[in-house]
Order: sequence, then C-alpha cells, then structure tokens
Amino acid sequence: MISVTWKIISFVLALVLFCVVGARGIFTGDELIWSVLRAIGAFVVCWFTLGQLGNLLVFVVGRQEMVGTSGKDAGGEAGMEKD
Repeated sequence: MISVTWKIISFVLALVLFCVVGARGIFTGDELIWSVLRAIGAFVVCWFTLGQLGNLLVFVVGRQEMVGTSGKDAGGEAGMEKD
C-alpha cells in the first residue's frame, strides 16, 4: 500500500516540476526545444530520485514490521529461563 501511494505522489510531484520548469523556460524567452528538454530531464530526475527514496521507505517499513513480529510480540521473553 505504501509503495503504490508513494508512486502516485512521486508521479504527481514530478509532473508539477515538469510544468514549472517548462513554463519558466517559455516565459523567460528560451527556445521551445530547450524548455521541453529541460522539463523532461527534470521530470525524469525527480521521478527517479523519489522512486529510490520510496524504495528505501518501503525497505525500512518492511524491516520494522519484521522486527515487530519476531521480537517481543512473538514471545521474546518466553525464551528466557529464570533461575
């Protein structure tokens, strides 16, 4: 669930960045081809970077869930013997 949500968020943020960079290039008087290429480059870099951060987030959450189920909740104290 987290990975799907993160992919949607990263796509929307990358799309917004695409629009902002493209509009900035057009309004500052750059040639259209360079504005589009910069916007596409910004989109790809942003989406890739946020995708990697999302993978890291899913990895960390998955490890916390594994520790939570195999740690104290799964009888961590049951293995200790009292003298």
